[in-house]
Amino acid sequence: MNTLRRTPLPCHDDTPVALPAPLQRGRARCMAVALVAAMSVGAPPSAAADVSTAASDPLAALHCTLAVETAATGGPALKATVHNAGTRSLRLLRWGTPFEGTWRAPIVRIERDGQPLDYQGPMVKRRAPQLRDHLTLKPGQTVQAVLPLAPAWVIDTPGQYRLSAAWMWQGQVLASGPGHATTTLAPTDAVCTQVQFSRP
Repeated sequence: MNTLRRTPLPCHDDTPVALPAPLQRGRARCMAVALVAAMSVGAPPSAAADVSTAASDPLAALHCTLAVETAATGGPALKATVHNAGTRSLRLLRWGTPFEGTWRAPIVRIERDGQPLDYQGPMVKRRAPQLRDHLTLKPGQTVQAVLPLAPAWVIDTPGQYRLSAAWMWQGQVLASGPGHATTTLAPTDAVCTQVQFSRP
């Protein structure tokens, strides 16, 4: 008894020959499957892209929010909130950030009615940083800092104000266990929400 063997039609066979109708339908189905597979490989889900970005740039996992509240002195104060949404612990340099606890540089930009204000605070030269000059932020941890704007900024004039971050993060990604090394991060601009407030 003779047995017929069906030879599958290659998807890449683009030879311009006339094919019987059944083979034409088979080639069409084959090309459709190949097209879906190519689209799946070429367009990964956004969630996978986000995970890849966070893995390659741990600072991208920092969620930073700025607000302006009333200080104990009665004047406006900067409130900075930072959350580590990543999976690695970060050791961040406090210098030149709200977490230094005092003004040592223009770490924010402030505009009044669209015009930039001049920073009135001190500028300091630095020695080599020590471990105590850093802030350790574990995965899932949130930290806050409140810093009165005066006298570094004059906010007495009535108007509409806009405040945004102007500092850079510096530090390391800490080793997560045996076989992992502490990695130094390139200085990166802080990405935070902007805040608007008014003075009557």
